[in-house]
Amino acid sequence: MVFALLAVLSAAPDAGQAPSVVFIGDNWPADVVRDVTAGLHSLPEALQAIPGGPLEFEFHSEAAPFGMGPWTQGHRRFHVFALADGVENERRAQWRLEGLSPEAQAQLWRKRAGIHAVLQRWDDDAHFSTRTSWRSLNGWLRPLERTFTWTERALNLADGAYSRSLGKQSASLDFVTFAEEYFAQADGLPVDDSLECQEFSKVRVLRELLHLPTTEPHCPAFDDWADLEHLSHLEVLLVQASGRRPESLFGHVLMRPVHVEADTVRGPSFESAIQLAAATEANGGLEHLWRGMTGGYRLSVVTLSQRDLEREMLEQEQRSMRRFKLELTRAQARHVLERTWELERRGSFDYQFFTDNCGSGLLWLLQGALGEAANLRARGALFVSPGAVVDDVASAEIDGHPLLTHLPLDFESTCERAQRDDDRRRALEADLPAEWAAVFAAARGPDERQRVHARAKLAKLTRQHPTLAMHEWWALTVRVEQCTADLAERTLHELDLLRVGQHQGPPLDGERDATSRERQFERESHLQRHLMTLDRAEQAEKELAALPRRAATETEREDITRAEQTVANFDALVELHAALVREKFPEVDGHAFLEAEQARLESDATDRSSHAFPASGHWRASAGGGVWNGADGAKPVIVLTTSGLLEELGDQRIRGFQSAVNLRVLDGELWLLPKWGWPEVAQSRFTLFGLRSLMRAPAWTMESVFSQLGFGAELTADTRKGRVLENRSGVSAEALAIVGKNKRTSAFLIFGLGGSAFASWGDAAFSGAAGPSLSASARIPLPGHGGNGLRLEAKYQALVHTGGRAGWLEELEARASADLAVGPVLVSPRVVVAMQRQAGLLLPWTIGASLQFEALAQR
Repeated sequence: MVFALLAVLSAAPDAGQAPSVVFIGDNWPADVVRDVTAGLHSLPEALQAIPGGPLEFEFHSEAAPFGMGPWTQGHRRFHVFALADGVENERRAQWRLEGLSPEAQAQLWRKRAGIHAVLQRWDDDAHFSTRTSWRSLNGWLRPLERTFTWTERALNLADGAYSRSLGKQSASLDFVTFAEEYFAQADGLPVDDSLECQEFSKVRVLRELLHLPTTEPHCPAFDDWADLEHLSHLEVLLVQASGRRPESLFGHVLMRPVHVEADTVRGPSFESAIQLAAATEANGGLEHLWRGMTGGYRLSVVTLSQRDLEREMLEQEQRSMRRFKLELTRAQARHVLERTWELERRGSFDYQFFTDNCGSGLLWLLQGALGEAANLRARGALFVSPGAVVDDVASAEIDGHPLLTHLPLDFESTCERAQRDDDRRRALEADLPAEWAAVFAAARGPDERQRVHARAKLAKLTRQHPTLAMHEWWALTVRVEQCTADLAERTLHELDLLRVGQHQGPPLDGERDATSRERQFERESHLQRHLMTLDRAEQAEKELAALPRRAATETEREDITRAEQTVANFDALVELHAALVREKFPEVDGHAFLEAEQARLESDATDRSSHAFPASGHWRASAGGGVWNGADGAKPVIVLTTSGLLEELGDQRIRGFQSAVNLRVLDGELWLLPKWGWPEVAQSRFTLFGLRSLMRAPAWTMESVFSQLGFGAELTADTRKGRVLENRSGVSAEALAIVGKNKRTSAFLIFGLGGSAFASWGDAAFSGAAGPSLSASARIPLPGHGGNGLRLEAKYQALVHTGGRAGWLEELEARASADLAVGPVLVSPRVVVAMQRQAGLLLPWTIGASLQFEALAQR
């Protein structure tokens, strides 16, 4: 092979040439040498000193995509080709060049070839693409970094997130292909379509890694959307759990920018929210569950109005939202909004209910924005839930201080607020004329028609006796009845979806929808001129309204009529309230009413927060010891517990679920009898999933006795030494009668009626067992910390089993335990007593007592 460097230089004397660059062969066109060399000299001077020895270029007259070919001899020789006409499936690489002539495009790609080769050498030497700040931008995972991840791959599946498709192969090629695009950009683009105004994070990180100065670009479209001049802070919102759909069992998490104008804070309804969510089927089913567990949906980042969010979460789904503030500098907050802007346009990810969801998406978004200033990682491998993610963010630090702090005031669901308002309304009624008591009772009753008639009577009484107490009573009543109207609106929406059916519209196609979104956002200048603001909620409603519907059944028509009447009654109540205010309370200061309420709420929220555990119940572990007394007498025992998620009824947790919900996921308990060799298992329990809920609709909306009940269910496997059915696994479910509970559910008494079904094994025998059960549970608060409490539980079950001639077995288990927060440690003494009777014979008791210790999260 002939070195033709001198001949090439004589043909292009003004091109300039770095001494570490060698052009191989004698077939180089002069314009190709000129353009490749121009690319080399377009780099900052520090990057022109190429590491790794001489960089060789070899030219081929055959055409190839983008005029670039593979490396040979490692990364010693880079091959340059003639430019192929058009490349399929490379939309992202080509659309910014559409305004250039074919010759100008060829020149640009030849310049990029030189840049590509040099930056690849620099990445080999300095390992830029291995840095967290770069890898987090597209979510690059190393082999074995996640379960079933065998090769390097990126979480971001959007084609538009990569300068060209080659960049999807590795973090290094992602870095190099973006660098080639950045240092050789097309001219003549509108500023909002430029790389600096679309790829904020990649530009910033690239310049930081290469030690180039960084600046904040002026981008009209982004600047108008972010409104950084009035940005106060960013909030993380933790939406409480719901059992309505599988993906809502563990809650939801999103972000909210908060702006101020002068001394006035914008009302939440006028703000935007940043949602990380997937489009899924409206009606759940086995297919929906399967797709959600196996990555059949796509997760996207979208912005929506706070009002749309409130309508969906607070009104339709009745899920309150906890608020947390991200403690960021102005520059860091800007970076978070830049990431949101980018990912809404070029972000598409596999979505799975329990691993790749809104929580993992939020961590990844924040990590990409904050880079190496914060280390954010989900602790869970088998499942990632929103509450655990909020824990992860709260435990992280940035610039020496916590990244996340709690804001006491929640965004309440309308029914949660209604229950609080109803308590306040009852207190007001106690100080009003006693002869009005019967009318007040009717106005709070479960019969809606009676409530309407009672309100008419109370309106007459109010006009005769317009007291301040009645002014407040009417304001509270409107909010109480809004809960009823919202539930009716939800019924109408669900009935409408039921009539549309699952298969009326086109099937969901995550890849197709992601491509459509990218095209929609491709040209920012076009988007700003013609769309200005995308109202996705309105668009979705239009598409839903256009779908065909089947005729409603007779039962559905009755439900629709009843729900529509409820909404109409609420509208009439609003008009009645407005008339009373105009006629009898024109001078009453409504702001004073709201300020007084705000003060009460803040006081209550601050008190609640100061007495609650800061962390959720995710990823807990405890250890301790005690005594086990069985058929062999008393023996010492070691007790170990671990939980993916354990939140008990009555737990007071800032980042956890409502205290009226008990959740267990991957929750295990092991009692070991120490001895030489392997220890013996006295008893063990593993709960794959368990749920108990005391959440109920407000009393005035309950239509039957069943709506007054709580419920519980669990999938468990357990063993106990000396038990007739020693080893077993199965399912149990129960309905819960709530005898009483206080406002925060820190104290309660409940009884349960249910049943269980098990498979049992041991001593080479296998049997089945099933039967009814009765249970009782109580919690009594203890002095000190709000998490301190005494729990008493008892469960009796009668089982029919196939494991012997005596097929009827009775079991009784009673537990007494306490939780005591002592500084940074949770101390938990526990006593368990188990009895069983078979064929009328009472078998020996088993008693276990332990003292366990658990380290508490301090944030």
